[in-house]
Amino acid sequence: AYNVGIGHVEDARRLTEKYGGDPDVWEGNVAKYLLLKSKLKYYTDPVVKYGYCRGSEPVNYVEEIFERFKQYKQLLKKPEDNNLQANNSVL
Repeated sequence: AYNVGIGHVEDARRLTEKYGGDPDVWEGNVAKYLLLKSKLKYYTDPVVKYGYCRGSEPVNYVEEIFERFKQYKQLLKKPEDNNLQANNSVL
């Protein structure tokens, strides 16, 4: 939220909940509505307190962080975890 502000993220969470999504899940939920806050229908919705937001920058930033996390996780896997996965794929 540091590059868009917590208020816009909270707006996106409220929109997510209003439209049946999970406000505690980023991918496909909060990220979707943060992007939609650049459209009149969404930034003028009664649950929105902070108005218009160009959400592409924070959404891209968070996606890059998630991707980096996945890469680090792969690098830090224990060798026995990798061997176990390789053995299970043969079965």
